[in-house]
Amino acid sequence: MRIAGLLPCLLLPVLACSRGPCPPDTELRGGSQARQQSCEYQDSNGVSIKHGPFIEWDAEGHKRVEGSYRDGKQEGRWTYWDESGRKILERDYRDGAAVAEVNP
Repeated sequence: MRIAGLLPCLLLPVLACSRGPCPPDTELRGGSQARQQSCEYQDSNGVSIKHGPFIEWDAEGHKRVEGSYRDGKQEGRWTYWDESGRKILERDYRDGAAVAEVNP
């Protein structure tokens, strides 16, 4: 009985990993070599819309920006780093507009 209760907990990470970082019905685009990685879907006009996690790297491969999009607009906490890798800013977004800024 106890093992049956643990089964979903054991399977959930496997299922989540097989989908990657993107929400359902989106595709992972880019990567560190492209200097940007995002999840995107195409709208009814064939336009790519960012939806899900977003990361941007500099030319040396250091993370510069990390956040998330919802239907093409910035959403939630975004983090920014300088060229030395030091966190310089955290900003919260709602529906694409900055609503709060947190200095590290």
